[in-house]
Amino acid sequence: MIKSTKLGIILVEFDSLKGPVIRNKNPKNFQIPNVTSNENLLMWIIRANEFSVRKVGNKTAFAKAISLDDPNFPRKKRQFGLGLIAQPAIDLIEAEKILDVLISTSKKRSNNRPYFKMLNGLLTSIANFILPSKLSNNEIVSLQERKPKIKTQSEIIPKQETSRLLVSEKFNVFQKVIISLKQSNYSLSIASKEAFFESKEDFSHKEISISTEKTRIEVIVQRRIPDNLQIGLDILSRILDVVIDFSNKENRIISCLEFLDRLLLEDVDIRYYMPFSQYLVAMESYTISEFKSEEIANQIAIFKETHGEWIECIIGKELDGKKLTEFFFVTGITRESLELLIDFLFVKLVAIF
Repeated sequence: MIKSTKLGIILVEFDSLKGPVIRNKNPKNFQIPNVTSNENLLMWIIRANEFSVRKVGNKTAFAKAISLDDPNFPRKKRQFGLGLIAQPAIDLIEAEKILDVLISTSKKRSNNRPYFKMLNGLLTSIANFILPSKLSNNEIVSLQERKPKIKTQSEIIPKQETSRLLVSEKFNVFQKVIISLKQSNYSLSIASKEAFFESKEDFSHKEISISTEKTRIEVIVQRRIPDNLQIGLDILSRILDVVIDFSNKENRIISCLEFLDRLLLEDVDIRYYMPFSQYLVAMESYTISEFKSEEIANQIAIFKETHGEWIECIIGKELDGKKLTEFFFVTGITRESLELLIDFLFVKLVAIF
């Protein structure tokens, strides 16, 4: 049984009368935000044919579906969903390994068995799951067997410091933003064009910082500190907590900061708009379930007035059923691309699963 109240695993199945239901939880007292009123969360877990991640209140949810053979119904597989919900967030690799190990164990107990024996095997797998005492990519090897950890050469050699300084020409509120990873020597600094060659001592002292178990974000603003800056940084920090390799996602992070900068400048609802940046940071975890290319082509003239001529790159593209990465591959990884996607979502020209 999982003893931590900040991490839980749930087994979800679709009931023909009740809809998606939770068959088992570990631990039993684990609380899931809005789960009774949010069937979309449970349906998302059941339909997660590929490893997926999303925010659930102040927690992070990871999901993966499991399909099992029933000897009494050879033409149809029985579908279940496994959800891992954590606060604070854990690494994507660690979360996926936990689910993969649990799926492997569940299949050994439940696959190719009549329904009630199948369900009993799944319930047993969930109930007997023991979370490793310390989550680590090298330590999650099985639910029963824990191999001793052997230090690799890369762990013996001290890590070299990685520090990146980049410039943004779109900052209006931010003067400089520094994002640091606590468990490594990596830091990413993004400065406005005017402040790029200045030292921190040259800045005004209007700064704010926020810290999680994984990241620390320091922000120096150009004028006064906006009222919603703390809220925006809190949302951004929780989104960044699920990022594994920052060095390959720097363009995404800069675009998210530029998006936050514009939200602050225009004083719009940070709580509503900022979570959309999750689509940009973790685009691999989302699938375009609907892309109305013909309707987009018919309305492209209207969108060009608000977004510019560049959005013509989307005309004629068939992105229905493809990963969200395909959308940003076509449009580019920019703040403007995220804003275009949000507008498409608002007018229901695009749906994301």
